Amino acid sequence: MVEADHPELSIAQQCAILGIQRSSYYYQPKEVAEDTDLAVLEAILEVLKEKPFYGYRRMARELDYLGVTRKQVRRIMKKAGLRAIYPGLQLSKPAKGSKKYPYLLKGMHIWLPNQVWASDITYLKLSGGYVYLVTIIDLYSRKVLSWRVSNTMDAQFCVSALEEAIAHYGVPGVFNTDQGASLLLTPLCRCWNRMVYGSAWTASTGLWTTSLWNGSGDL
Repeated sequence: MVEADHPELSIAQQCAILGIQRSSYYYQPKEVAEDTDLAVLEAILEVLKEKPFYGYRRMARELDYLGVTRKQVRRIMKKAGLRAIYPGLQLSKPAKGSKKYPYLLKGMHIWLPNQVWASDITYLKLSGGYVYLVTIIDLYSRKVLSWRVSNTMDAQFCVSALEEAIAHYGVPGVFNTDQGASLLLTPLCRCWNRMVYGSAWTASTGLWTTSLWNGSGDL
């Protein structure tokens, strides 16, 4: 449209006739590598494997060597549907549709070991983020039978704690857990059904793990 070597009209005159700014004629779009965002996304995914609790701020600091900004990391994480995994409120809130177990400890006289076990899950704040702690204790002796720590709240580390406790101490008469979704997931129920015969599973809203941790400060 604009001819740089027009014999009669200058570039400015041609731009005026066409109704465009002369700067528009000289504008050259910057070349942006198509795989820039992809490379950043791959780096984000690698960090999240080890630190799933990182949000875009910490992620930007972690990827500072790539020269990325917070705004860029936030945009890429949002576009990819990535969010930090962090502890939410109401850890004792049951999962929707989960089976409800009766509470059997009301009025029960606990007078010997292995009569009743209790299990609960809580989260601990560390310098680098949060981790989840599950413990299984004997309610008579208050002995910690097993425990596990995980950086994600899934059922597997709860299952491992239960398997270890049963392997070392046998089967309790009653197993009392928190009624929250984290402890009533299908894998844990299957583990209990597979390893236990004739014992009862009961549910409550107790905070055994939190009380134990806050009371002793050490396991």
